[in-house]
Amino acid sequence: MGIVYKGEDTKLHRTVAIKVLPAAALSSDDDRARFYREARAAASLSHPNIAVIHEIDEAVPEGSKDDDLRPFIAMEFIEGDTLEDRVKQGPMKLEEAVRIASEIAAGLEAAHKKDIVHRDIKAANVMLDDEGRAKILDFGLAQTAQSTKLTRMGSTLGTVAYMSPEQARGEEVDARTDLWALGVTLYEMIAGTHPFGGDYEQAVVYSIMNEDPEPLTAVRTGVPMGLEWIVSKCLAKKAEDRYQTGTDLLVDLRNVDLSTAGMSRISTGSMPSFSPQTQPTKPRINVHVYWAVAVAVLGGLMYFAGPRQEAQQQLVSARLEITLNGIVFVLNPKFSPNRDLISFFGQDSSGVLGIYLYDLPSGSVRLLDGTESATQWGASFSPDGLSLAFQGQAGTYTVSLPNGRPNFVSEKTMLGWSRDGNLLVVDNEQGSDLDATYLLDIETRETSLLASPDTSDGRGNQIVLWEQIKGTDKFVGHRQEFGGLIDAMNSIALFDRSDNEVINGDPGYINPRHVSSDLLTYQLGNDYGDIVWSYIDVETAKVVGETHTIYKNGQWYGWSVADDGSLLLAEHTMDWANQYPRTLFIARSVDASVEFIETDDVPGIIPTYPRFSPSGDRIAYFDRGRFLDHDLRVYDLNSKRVFPIGAGGVDVPSQPAWSPDGQKIYYHALRDGEDQIYSIEARTGASEKLVLPNAVEFDVSSDGKFLLAAIHGTGNNPRYYISRLDFETEVLVAIDSSLNQLSLPAIAPDGTHVAYVEEPSDEGERVLYISDVRGGNKEIVATKHLIGSPRWSPSGEAIYFESRDVIYKVNLSGKDRIIPASSQEPYLFTRSIMSFDISPDDGSFVIQARQVSFEKPVHENATLVLWQNWAQSLKDE
Repeated sequence: MGIVYKGEDTKLHRTVAIKVLPAAALSSDDDRARFYREARAAASLSHPNIAVIHEIDEAVPEGSKDDDLRPFIAMEFIEGDTLEDRVKQGPMKLEEAVRIASEIAAGLEAAHKKDIVHRDIKAANVMLDDEGRAKILDFGLAQTAQSTKLTRMGSTLGTVAYMSPEQARGEEVDARTDLWALGVTLYEMIAGTHPFGGDYEQAVVYSIMNEDPEPLTAVRTGVPMGLEWIVSKCLAKKAEDRYQTGTDLLVDLRNVDLSTAGMSRISTGSMPSFSPQTQPTKPRINVHVYWAVAVAVLGGLMYFAGPRQEAQQQLVSARLEITLNGIVFVLNPKFSPNRDLISFFGQDSSGVLGIYLYDLPSGSVRLLDGTESATQWGASFSPDGLSLAFQGQAGTYTVSLPNGRPNFVSEKTMLGWSRDGNLLVVDNEQGSDLDATYLLDIETRETSLLASPDTSDGRGNQIVLWEQIKGTDKFVGHRQEFGGLIDAMNSIALFDRSDNEVINGDPGYINPRHVSSDLLTYQLGNDYGDIVWSYIDVETAKVVGETHTIYKNGQWYGWSVADDGSLLLAEHTMDWANQYPRTLFIARSVDASVEFIETDDVPGIIPTYPRFSPSGDRIAYFDRGRFLDHDLRVYDLNSKRVFPIGAGGVDVPSQPAWSPDGQKIYYHALRDGEDQIYSIEARTGASEKLVLPNAVEFDVSSDGKFLLAAIHGTGNNPRYYISRLDFETEVLVAIDSSLNQLSLPAIAPDGTHVAYVEEPSDEGERVLYISDVRGGNKEIVATKHLIGSPRWSPSGEAIYFESRDVIYKVNLSGKDRIIPASSQEPYLFTRSIMSFDISPDDGSFVIQARQVSFEKPVHENATLVLWQNWAQSLKDE
């Protein structure tokens, strides 16, 4: 930014530093006015950790032309070195690094209180005087119009490496950008290297925007977790998740305990910020069990050594109810190894889904940054508690705690962790539709097959291993029949890695969880069966003695077992799921009424993927019950009767479509491992015909002349792309073959345009596009982490879509009706929505969900139940 001279103030007889800026720094009157305004504000600062500005002015250097007017700043002369020079000597002592960071934070605190933001905090802009005290330089310079350009004439990476994500995007910045840069500086002092690497500017910016730095505890031994926590919070990608003021940061820096690695005294009020809807809450303890909790804690958390041995000490059961303020529902709660955190997939009252962390000591809840696209599989803690693995839309991710960003590790589906810190994942075995369990090496990202599907009985059974039994080479899971009666054929499975043998136990059990050496919890029959416990013979996988019920009508996503055997139950979610099963509703916009549709008297049948007929008096849908196959059915709204159509053997269907005359129904089926689209007579179920192979989601034009479908690519493009099939010519032409995943095409009523969804490969936001049905003129309608079921209004003047249990409406305008005239507006509110459709008269919606409302519902807080020593309690009963 200029040349610095050592000078003498001849009037006050003091040594000063004079920074002379290039003439280009003030190339316009606006630049000059901004410079003086910023410099005057900086000159008003008086703090021991900020270099004092004595004077600002302009002058012509001796020997220069008269028009060579140079701005200059006369400031305090500091005898010493820059912090940058000190860092180049290597990592600093932790005490020294924290002291210097505290002094910088104190200087920033003083400036921020006067609404002055530095914007260019970096090691080169901090001097250490002859006493080692930190002094911040160059307040008032970073805002000049030419500052960025001038800085790049010198050390580009030196400045870019300290930029916050919002600064790198060119957005307006505030005090939190300075705190980010201080976090980078502190990381640099401790690690001796920048947290965001790269050999050129674009690489550094990419790293800042998308990658997490290596945890300090991994880079340098002896770094306390508390100090790593502070730096991670400074470097949170979202400004709202960082320290909001220098005061809060200063408090934590002054209180961090450097004496013991992994220990800290960070103030509760300065923990990573919570979502606005998730304010801290203290656990509510049932007064009837308060004394029992005390007894259990004092007596120790001991469990049975075997089925026929008495416990060495009488244990008392204790149930602890935890209320999660601001959280609407919870799926898959899991304990961290030291039981100070609970992770869960949840949704807050504003509709934000993701992986949340509940801190038991403080009672606080926060959303884990970057997990908004996680799925309901939830998350699982690594054995050392330093990482989480969770399932995203594209596969398995890991994230370092406390404030890391998700890292993609595999396209396979996460199950849990092995005891050596690697991941158990499940995926189709090559050449088979059956799932197998693999072990994923967390370092190399390579997978090795553990348990192949069992085809010995000719039916085909997949092996899912949930976890490794402590202190052994054995893994426990279940054997699940593919394509048949789930209840009768499921069984507990044990896999012994020492001999690669799978041992199958008694039928009728699923989802086992290991409690102790020979004690298991599991569910009866299927994913929604009773949660029970019993002893098990670990050599034969056979149940020993009676089974004892823990919870009636459980849900596979509603419970887990901690390492010490404690049960964690999302009773609130399980009770609600049983009370409000997912079914079909008719929602009428004319009077804001909602009607439940009684589609079938058969228990357990779930209607899914509904679609109105062209006349609006019938609804085609698939049932989904105790069989894995789905059957196509039609519900008559007038007679309120269900007509089975057939089309059996359909697995993982998509929304069907009607021919214009209502005589045929088109549908997707996965048969013999191939995605295919068929047609069938709507009233008789006869004349099934293959229409298009290798296709999934689709739609048929209102004139019945063509079909648009998501086609599976080949070669270098294995993802789905949108193609048009002309029924008369049978010619198939791609209209969008983006490398990203394309899905859910919906054709406009006049047949001129199509709406469809693009899913980025990097877990970014999904995009809803409108395009000409022949390709081109692509326009963005909406962007969200999840977008489902785009549907056109019958008039073609609006598009509806679902995201996070809300149905949104976007009005369209323009000659070609492809220009959004309004942003997305919430139109209908649901719970657990799967799909929906709009009637031809634009007055009704058919929605598959658990609840539907035109008004935003007010949900009560979700709760978790921690049940300690439950086995003793049930045994006593």
